[in-house]
Parts: sequence; C-alpha cells; structure tokens
Amino acid sequence: MILGAVVAIGVGPWGALLLGTAGVTAAITLLVVAPPSTFATPAIGLLSISEGMVRPALWAAAVVAFARPHEASRLGLVLLMWVSMNLAGIAARVGFDQFMPLRGSPAFAWVSLVAALLAAVLSLLLLMSVLASRPAASTREREPTLRWDPGVFAVTGLWVLLLLGPWAAITTAYGALDDSLRILSPAPLAYEGWSYVNPSLVVWLGGMAAAGAVLLAMSRRNVSSGRLIGVGLILIAAGLGACCFEGVRREGLLLGAAMAVWAAGEVLVGPVLISRIGADLHWRAVTPMIALFLGGEVVLHRWWAPFGVERLPSEAFLPGGFGAAAGAVLGVLLLIGGGWLQRRLYTPDVPAAGARPAVPI
Repeated sequence: MILGAVVAIGVGPWGALLLGTAGVTAAITLLVVAPPSTFATPAIGLLSISEGMVRPALWAAAVVAFARPHEASRLGLVLLMWVSMNLAGIAARVGFDQFMPLRGSPAFAWVSLVAALLAAVLSLLLLMSVLASRPAASTREREPTLRWDPGVFAVTGLWVLLLLGPWAAITTAYGALDDSLRILSPAPLAYEGWSYVNPSLVVWLGGMAAAGAVLLAMSRRNVSSGRLIGVGLILIAAGLGACCFEGVRREGLLLGAAMAVWAAGEVLVGPVLISRIGADLHWRAVTPMIALFLGGEVVLHRWWAPFGVERLPSEAFLPGGFGAAAGAVLGVLLLIGGGWLQRRLYTPDVPAAGARPAVPI
C-alpha cells in the first residue's frame, strides 16, 4: 500500500491501479505457466506488492472522479463498492468448499489467470476513459481537487488518524467474536451460519444506505459526513459492547440484534470516511490518505490480534471494547460538531453550485 501511495502521487490513482493489476496478472501468469521451483517466490512477492497497490488505488480512482460538489453521489458509489466487497466475501465463503478440491489443478490455475487478465483489461479501459474525459483548461482551474488546501489536508489526516484505533478495534473484535461462536454456536444458527451474518447485514444495510444517498443526490441535498461517521461510531460501540458479554453471545436473537447495530455502524464509518477523503483533497493526495487508513488498520490489527491468543473469549474482546469506547467519545464529538466543521472548512456541498467536477489529470 505504501508503494501504491507513492506511485499514485506521480501517476494518479488510475495509473497506480493499472500498474497494480498488470503486476497481479504477471504474477499469476508466472504461477500458472512457469516452473514453481524457479518462480514461485518472486511471483508471490510480486502478487503481494501489486495487490497492495490495487487496494487504495481502486477506491481513489472511483471517488476522485466524483469529487466536489457531488457529495451524495460519491457516497452512494462508495457504499455500492462496499456492498460489492461483502458480496464477494459471501461468494468466496460459499464457493470455498466447492472449489477447494480443485485448488492446485490446471483448471483452477487457468481460471485464476483469466480473471486476472479481465481485471487488467478493465483497469486499462478505466484509464482510457479517464484520458478521454480530460477537462478543458478553464474547467481545470475551477476544479476543487486541483487545489492544495493545508487546512483540509490536516483535518482529513487527523480524521484518519483518530479513526484508525476504533476501526482496527472492529476487525480485532470480529476475530474474538468468531472464536467465541465456534464454541457457543447459539441457536438458531450453527457456527457456519453465523459466519454469514455480518457480511449479509452489511450488504442489506449498505444497499439501503446507497439508495438513500442516491435519493439525496437526486434531490440536491447535502450530506454531513462528520455527523454520519459520529453516528456510526456510536452504533459500533453499542453493538460491539453488547457482544462483549457472553450472555448476549449465548442468545441468538440478542446476538443478531447486536450484530445488526454493529454492522450499521460499520456501514456509516468505513465507506463515509473513504468518501470524505476523496472529496476535497488534491487528487494526488487521495490515494496516500486512503492507503494510510487501510494500511494503518492492518498494522494495528496485527499488533492487537495476539492479545486474544490463548485467552478467554471475554478477555479477547478487551482491545475491541476499549477501541469502541474511545470511538464512542469521538462519535459524540463529531455528532455535535461535525456539521459545523464541514460547513466551516470544506466547499459548500450543493451540486448546483460551483464547477462540475471533472477528472483532474
């Protein structure tokens, strides 16, 4: 992700996305057609590096094209991408047992190669469409994402740093919840069924939130990202906090309700923050800031995850519980002052005002 961020500073998120998908395709090609004993290690290294480039660049390539003043449209797009990500996770869970016997076979390898080639072609088409829509000089001068605003950059970076802890706590607590449900498996679902609950809830709630964002965009209404993130942090704290109690985890209905509240908070924090990052920053800074958020979450999760190893389930929830509590405090502050901060610092978020954002390359 760090490499992708550096590359994107020079060539933009679309160029980083193209280079990343090309690297993924090359790595999978080596793994499929080359002798494993010779190219396995460099191919896996190339695959890891290229995947790290793709992750932040994919989000940035989407959100920068919908920068100011299309706040609601951009948020709807990010929510749909979030829903797609969780749908892919569900599909992977469903297909894992079906395709597991094929792993290592020539058919599985060639299917992987074809998928990588399609991804590279789609990335190339995206880059070509960006180049074809290059705006006129007069439009570029009015484009908000061509401006370096130190205040916006500092506050966006501060938001990312403050949210890293609570967001990493979510992933850490999900691991603790998964380990606990392996033991408890409360009715009415077995453990395998509970593993589908969170992504399914995110798909439904994210889809409804995306529909709401589209309706707001059509009615030319504002969206207060700060307040939405504040509400999301409070919901995460409530749902995660409930799941910290074993009595809740033993009762299927209570657990399902807590997980629904938790998932609603997830929908309002992760996608809204990514959308907020792509709103006002210079287009060269969007990918590095998203990489900071995604990469920082991975690092914190790696630090905290060992805390739950060989501990009781309730103790394994401690990092997530403390993180959620800190997030709740931040959520209250954003709920109170997020709207004022957005009006004070950012460009007025009215689709009819200002220049229509063009792809800033």
